[in-house]
Amino acid sequence: MAVQFTLAGDGFEPITISLERFEDRGEDLTVPLGRMVRKWESWEEDHFRKEGARWGSKWVPLSTKYAKWKKSKRPNAPILVFDGTLKASLTTTGAEGAVREIYSDRTRHGFVVGTSVEYAEHHQNGGEHLPKRPILYPIRTDEARELAKILQSWIVKGN
Repeated sequence: MAVQFTLAGDGFEPITISLERFEDRGEDLTVPLGRMVRKWESWEEDHFRKEGARWGSKWVPLSTKYAKWKKSKRPNAPILVFDGTLKASLTTTGAEGAVREIYSDRTRHGFVVGTSVEYAEHHQNGGEHLPKRPILYPIRTDEARELAKILQSWIVKGN
């Protein structure tokens, strides 16, 4: 019997990966799912470092007025980082606002990653006076393969 793993999320079609012959290690996937969460966090870290360009175009620059004010308060803070709460919630498990769920039982396996920082949605979607600066993107096929390799290594090698 095959172990199936589905990557799903809001705004994109699920990707299902089927690994044949290795159901022995497929019952408790807590360890590899935790590794997948850490991989996702590293992608988010890269996304912030590249100011939105990891998955799309760079984020819209700050307005001149706001950039001047921000520089007076946080001289070296990059775009979308003021006190670090939003970034940390997306890049660090256990940080304030970090949403991380790992579930693994006989019938379903998966994880949820995200943020509960209240202003994240405003950056993600934009608003009347705030340009859209997406912080979350649908997973790409190459990323799904990377996550599948983590799962496969666990199932085949146990590490």
